Amino acid sequence: MLPEKRNLDHNPNDTMKKQAVPALLLQQILEKRGISKRQFAKLLNIQYPAVFEYFRPDYNPKLSTLTKFALALNCKIRDLIDER
Repeated sequence: MLPEKRNLDHNPNDTMKKQAVPALLLQQILEKRGISKRQFAKLLNIQYPAVFEYFRPDYNPKLSTLTKFALALNCKIRDLIDER
């Protein structure tokens, strides 16, 4: 009799949880300042459709990207992150 195959990628005893992605406050900041997503794309010098990735709930930007956002919006990086 052959032993039962096991999924080696999944460990039921693994208690590690995926880290929560900190929420970005981009939408709130843009609305407060009257900046559209199209205008935000221009500030970042990117194509308009590309900007929508930044508003996904699971988007996890690199520090360099947060720096670009802060420079474009003339704010601090910590102003972009909801630390609740």
